[in-house]
Amino acid sequence: MNIKNKLILFISILILLTMVTATPTSAVDHEEFAENEAKYKNMCLVNVSLDNTEVCGEFQKYLNAKIANQKNEIDQLSEQIEDVKSNIVEHTKKLNEYEMEIEQLEIDIQLLDDSIAEMEMNIEKLELSIIEKQAEVDAIDELVKNRMQSTLSGYYVSDHISFLFGASNFAQFIQRAEILNTISEYDKLQMEELEQLRDDLNREKVALEQQKVAVEENLENVKLAKQSKEKLQKATKDLVIRFRQEEVKLMEANDQIAQEIKLTQAEQTKVQNSIKEAIRKEEARKAEEERKRREEEERRKQEEQNQQNQNNSGGNNTGSTGSDSEDVTNATGNWLYPAASGFRISAGAWFYPSSFSSAPHWGVDLAAPVGHRLQAVQPGIVVQAQRGCSVYGYLGNSCNYGSGNNVQVVHAVNGKLYRTWYGHMSTVDVSVGQYVQRGQKLGTVGSSGNSSGPHLHYEVHLIGHGTLESFRGNIPFIPRVLSNRCENNGNTPPCYIKPDSWHG
Repeated sequence: MNIKNKLILFISILILLTMVTATPTSAVDHEEFAENEAKYKNMCLVNVSLDNTEVCGEFQKYLNAKIANQKNEIDQLSEQIEDVKSNIVEHTKKLNEYEMEIEQLEIDIQLLDDSIAEMEMNIEKLELSIIEKQAEVDAIDELVKNRMQSTLSGYYVSDHISFLFGASNFAQFIQRAEILNTISEYDKLQMEELEQLRDDLNREKVALEQQKVAVEENLENVKLAKQSKEKLQKATKDLVIRFRQEEVKLMEANDQIAQEIKLTQAEQTKVQNSIKEAIRKEEARKAEEERKRREEEERRKQEEQNQQNQNNSGGNNTGSTGSDSEDVTNATGNWLYPAASGFRISAGAWFYPSSFSSAPHWGVDLAAPVGHRLQAVQPGIVVQAQRGCSVYGYLGNSCNYGSGNNVQVVHAVNGKLYRTWYGHMSTVDVSVGQYVQRGQKLGTVGSSGNSSGPHLHYEVHLIGHGTLESFRGNIPFIPRVLSNRCENNGNTPPCYIKPDSWHG
């Protein structure tokens, strides 16, 4: 193999190695989460193990994507619901229009029915009048016929001749002839008038019957129009009913998805909190390991120091120089801080920093990590040791009245009785009635109860005079008013001492 081929092979191997090392570990995809959602809920909703935090983080992203998809479905359903509502409004408007048109057609039908009934009544009257006129015509016709028959008879002629020639003179004769002619003309005229009236009535009847036919045709058309409108009305009603049914289904689907969103959001929050809790537990475990390591280191250093002191004294140790020999009932030494080191004062007495709150503050806050060692500031007796609160509280938490895990110790120093109060602790390592040495461990820093972060709330109260032997457990109540500050009342017990001004 020549140098060129070797170089090409070497470069190819480098590229392959780069691709292999650069390829990230494949995470669980969303399809896997969707198919096995119950499995990952059991894994991630409660008590997430540290090994599963990465997978549960991906599952949380899947839940976020699921919520986004569900919200998109809600948006689409909302658009469909608006379209359906618009259709309902539009077709309901048409229904109202059809209803009004049908009502008008019913009025028209009633009017036409009334008109036809009136026409039929008038036709009946005309028929009666025609019959009456025909009877009169027939009567006159009969009278004329009788006269003509009489004219042909000798008696009737004789009467007419006697009537004519009974005239006394020619003028009377002419007059009587005219009378007979007038009577004949009158009968003829009367019969013609009656026939004319009869014919007029017949024509009026025909016209009325024709008008009736036209009205009946119009009535039939109106009835057909009404039937058509009623069909349209029924079809529109059916359509509105279907729209309303569709609206109900869409609303139900919308409500169901909204409930699913709430459920998914709650699950997402649980997963998030479970991951945080797993990380917090791991941090607490590491902090506890670090605390134990430091304590072990301090113990080892103390043993080495004791051994060195013993070696320096030639092994002649006739008395104890440690704190174990300290008189816990009556102290005279300087006051220690509750934490030997590794803290800062985040809030002093008598007020919180203006950036946080302007409310009164009856002690001093020492900010330190969770698990930081806390010690007795003087020898004394434990009068309160409250536990049972979560290491991490929050503002507004009421566990142990907001003090969280806390310890109270009564001390007798230079003939005066004091009470020290240690709040928001993580662990409490002493019990009520236990005597503690100056510098002895009381517990560790926490953030329990009404707390916004890891710190120790520390108060000092002057409660009376005497010794621990004379102390009977009666601790006076001190109202939290500024006038009860020791610096204001001449150190008259009971009162509050400003701890950040006199510890050393």
